[in-house]
Amino acid sequence: MRKKNLGSDDAYIVDVGAEVFVWVGSKASVTEKAKALKYAQDYLKNEKRPAWTPISRYIEGGESENFLRHFDDHK
Repeated sequence: MRKKNLGSDDAYIVDVGAEVFVWVGSKASVTEKAKALKYAQDYLKNEKRPAWTPISRYIEGGESENFLRHFDDHK
């Protein structure tokens, strides 16, 4: 998985198994920004994952090391 594949004009759900990340691009629409966490909750439900699965939300440019380490192009 490569971080460069995340587009600034969209929001993404990144499932790494023990945790689900919501990444919101800096140019994502107001609607996507507002609904991103809801989409992640729906994703967990649809995938029959436990409701207690951690969800972390990051805005482009404000990612944590924990998020970045899951990408092949992170140095």
